[in-house]
Amino acid sequence: MDKTEKTVEKRSFRNEIVLALIFTLVAVLMSFFNVESWISLTILEVGLLSLFLNDINRLLDVIIAVLWSGLYAFYCYTNGFAVNGVLVSLFYLFIQLKEAFKKPETKEIVGAQNKLKTHETIALVIVAICLAVGSYFLARIWTGEVLVIFDTLSAVMLCVSLYLMLKRTPEYFVIRLIAMIGVASLWATRALLYGLQTGSLHIVLMFVAFIIYDNIRLNTWTKNHANVEEKTKSILESEEYLNAQKKYNQENPIGLPGKSIGVDKDSKRK
Repeated sequence: MDKTEKTVEKRSFRNEIVLALIFTLVAVLMSFFNVESWISLTILEVGLLSLFLNDINRLLDVIIAVLWSGLYAFYCYTNGFAVNGVLVSLFYLFIQLKEAFKKPETKEIVGAQNKLKTHETIALVIVAICLAVGSYFLARIWTGEVLVIFDTLSAVMLCVSLYLMLKRTPEYFVIRLIAMIGVASLWATRALLYGLQTGSLHIVLMFVAFIIYDNIRLNTWTKNHANVEEKTKSILESEEYLNAQKKYNQENPIGLPGKSIGVDKDSKRK
């Protein structure tokens, strides 16, 4: 890693710390002036903590995943968002557990090679629609919540984004942004309709933090990826490489051997 890449990573890490402190300060002030409850600070801080501790230690990842899922399910239940409470909490926990126990060398990177195939996209859309319809009617019958459509759509979109994150597809960034905005809007609507001291605004802050952190890390990854591509391009276009390629072509006008040396009897070129 060269000086440029280190600078990019340090800048990203510094920005993440500053943002975490700002979000924490705003949340504490909201509780101090009785705009929000002190208890709702817990899930916000756990959410911010999960951003820093992700992929540091498997056991820590599992603990954070269980803690965040439990807290989010509790807040959704107390605020009447059954679909978010069940789908998002369980799916997030499943994804995090799967990621925690996956071998590091098997973790794919985001890229065009991971783009969903047509049949995979169709299957995902069908499953999402079925999940949304089923969740809507169950929540409507059992809980009778007012914002059930909003709750259902935001939860299903967030689950789809988590699946795309697991697959490391480039579509993940767009779907996750839409899902995060939807869930944040859901909690903001809840705060406007039923009052502020319910933990709703702290949850909004948490998802806004997720959106900002996603953009910071995406920009960092893009810069690092661009640096790697630039280095590769520089090597391939360097005078040393071009001279070596020219020399090889002159010495081997026919190209590579037709058969492998040491395996086939005849290693002559054809």
